[in-house]
Order: sequence, then C-alpha cells, then structure tokens
Amino acid sequence: AFSRLATVQQVTDFLCHRLSLTSEDARLWLLREHSSSLLDDDNMTLQDLNIVDGDQILLEVRNKDLTWPEELSQLAPNGGHDIGLSVERRPTICLPPGATGLHNLGNTCFMNAALQAVSNTRPLTMYFQRDAQLSELNCTNPLGTKGVVARRYAELCRELWAGSTRSVAPLKLRCCVTKHAPLLGSGGQHDSQELLAWLLDSLHEDLNRVANRQYTELNDSGGRPDEVVAEEAWQQHLATNHSIITDLFYGQLKSKVTCQVCGHESVRFDPFNLLSLPLPMESYILCEVLVVRLNGDCPVKYGVRLNSEARYLELKVQLYELCGVKPDRLLLAEVAYCQIRVLLPDESRVNSSTVTELYAYELPDVDDVAGTDEGENETEEEMGIPDSPLARSPEVSAGSALCMPNILCFKVCTYPNRALVVCGWRMTVVTVARNRRLSTLQVANVKL
Repeated sequence: AFSRLATVQQVTDFLCHRLSLTSEDARLWLLREHSSSLLDDDNMTLQDLNIVDGDQILLEVRNKDLTWPEELSQLAPNGGHDIGLSVERRPTICLPPGATGLHNLGNTCFMNAALQAVSNTRPLTMYFQRDAQLSELNCTNPLGTKGVVARRYAELCRELWAGSTRSVAPLKLRCCVTKHAPLLGSGGQHDSQELLAWLLDSLHEDLNRVANRQYTELNDSGGRPDEVVAEEAWQQHLATNHSIITDLFYGQLKSKVTCQVCGHESVRFDPFNLLSLPLPMESYILCEVLVVRLNGDCPVKYGVRLNSEARYLELKVQLYELCGVKPDRLLLAEVAYCQIRVLLPDESRVNSSTVTELYAYELPDVDDVAGTDEGENETEEEMGIPDSPLARSPEVSAGSALCMPNILCFKVCTYPNRALVVCGWRMTVVTVARNRRLSTLQVANVKL
C-alpha cells in the first residue's frame, strides 16, 4: 500500500528497487476500465491523479533495444487495441509548442539531435503543420523514398509541436532510416551531420517540385559580373531541384580558377546545403591555484589562463602578477586528499587533465634561510643522510624527500620514508639542506 501523498517518482523507485530495475527502464501506467494513461509527471501525487483503492497501476519495462512495448504495439496493424484498451497519454503540464523531447531508442542521440535542429526551423515546421507537403509529394522520383520519409517526418513534427507530452518516440522515422540508410540505422554511434545530410536530401527528393529533369550545361562566366553568373547558375539549379528544402537550406559557393599560362579566369557558383566547420582545439588552459602565504594569511585561490604549451614557470610568473610573490619563492604542488602527491618543476608542461588541486606555497627568502642560527641546524651526517653523489652535487638535497637547486626549484628526491604530508591543522614543514646544513622551513600553517 502507498500513501496518497506518494509521488509517481517514489512509487516507481520503490517498485524498481523491489524488482532490481533501474528507474530509467521503467514507467507507470494508470489502467482504467476502457483506457490507460501514462503517468509521466514524476512530481504528481496519487491524490492529484485521483487514484483510489482498487485502481490498477501497470509497470512497463523497457526492452533491451531501449524501445517501449507500448510504442511497438502502436506499429501493429490493429494499433495495439486487441486487448480492448485505448492508450492515452495524459497531458501533463501546459508546455510551449516545441518543448518536447525525443526518446533515445538505443544509440539514437545523433538522430535526435538532427531532428530537433530541423524541427526548430520555423518556416519548415509551419510548412508541415499546415500539410503543405501533401500537394508536393513526389512519389515517382527514383532518387527519393516515394514520399515515405516526408510523411513520417510530418507526423513526428506534429507530435513535437502539439505540446501535449513531455517526450515522444521517433520510432516510425527510425524505421525509415534503417530501411533507406542501413549504415545510419545499424544501432551504433554515428555522426549527427551525416544523418542531417541524409534527412535533408531525402526530404528534398520526396518534395521535389520538378517531375521531369532536363540537365543543361552551365555556361562559362566569360568575364560577366558575379551577380549575373550567380543568378544564372541558381536558375539552372532550380530547373532540376526545387523544393521547400532548396528554398530554406541551400546557398551558393563561389569558386574561381585562373589559368597560369593565359591568365583566363573561370568563375562558378555551385549549390550547397551543408558546410563543414572544423572546431579548433583549445589553445589555452584554465588553472585554479590556491596560494598559501608564508605569514599565515588566509589562502587565496587565483584563476590563471595559460597557453596549452605553457610551462609551470609561466604559471608562477602570472601568479607573481596577481599575488606579488616572486616566482623563485613559489613552490607548486599537486595536492589530493590533504596530501602533496607531486611537486611541479618549472620546466614541466602544465597538465590540463589533472584531477588534483594545485597549490602554490610561498617559501622564505634564501638569505633568511642562510642566516639562521647554526646551533639550531643539523648537518646531513647528524641526520643520518649518507654522503652520496647526490649530496655532493651542486644541487641542494633535502631530508624531507625534496631537493632544492640553487634557483629554489623543488623536485622529488630519491630519499624515501620522509614524505611531505599536509594533514588537518598540523603545521607542515620542509627540511631543506643548503651547503650541507639543514634548516626547517614552514610551508603551511592552515587547514587545507
């Protein structure tokens, strides 16, 4: 039993949980004596739907091909009424015309995108809404589909712009795609532009007003003005291809060929209905860096825009312009789960795919480190660090698993067991060695 204040979504979730189904693969129908209605408003309660004790609710489960049994029944010769029920889609809310979605019938998102784009071309939609296509159907055109695609698209267009349901299933049009364009109806992922090109071409051939095509050779430009040549080419194109698609979606592309021997120029105006526009790759990276100051001030997050080929040194330079900390006094690190995962050297390229947070720690000045009291410092030998070639190198080693070159650029050291961890409110420190003397430097004293 359900409470009368339970919503359609709550009832669906409960049934899906008990039957081990996903909510996307199930929907509810209210069964009456001679009709049934789809409960597609998830926020309505059982009381709002006037459901009382004894009423029957049907749980419909989606097929494996992502279609609904009710939609397939509508394709049957008897319209699925052999069970004695008339299927009704209950109007949900007052929707503006065109605010209707399309069901994904199994990897058909590319088709739905093209259909929504074409259906929102207002002149074409008005053309189909007033049934103007009925007087222009060209069922004898061998290049068309005998008017099938035009009729199916007209039916879908009326459903999309009726404003009575939240979404519809373009099942009949999908069947046309599978029959007349098998490569696009194979059930796999395809380019939406390919489906759009096929749809416009099929609609054009089904609605072509020219019954008998007579092709003529296009005259040479002969130095005439472009306006004259373009108009002549357009009229010649309309003599063989003239439809509502031509009126709305076609244009002319000018091309000019010049002979390198005699200098003769030939100008042509070719019709087109699609232009491929290559999308450029992103040439910049947006980085967010949290700058932790040495004086304990509240950390500040800065947004920096960098070139895709930028190095971390360029990031430091831009941070210097924003926060006033010199690049050689900034330590960049990737932090995840309150732990420094990796230190970022200046020469490395900025990684745009990192999922960790970027932190920039302000470091003390070199002179301040060198001037610390020798009694407070320990030598590498006292700390137990072996006299390795790394320790004798011009770079500065560190007992905290970090080593610092003379330019104050930190990088990961080979010493294990001394990881640098940021945890809670504890003060994070870095022990660095310069000129074989060790010093403890405060990196952060805030909760991260």
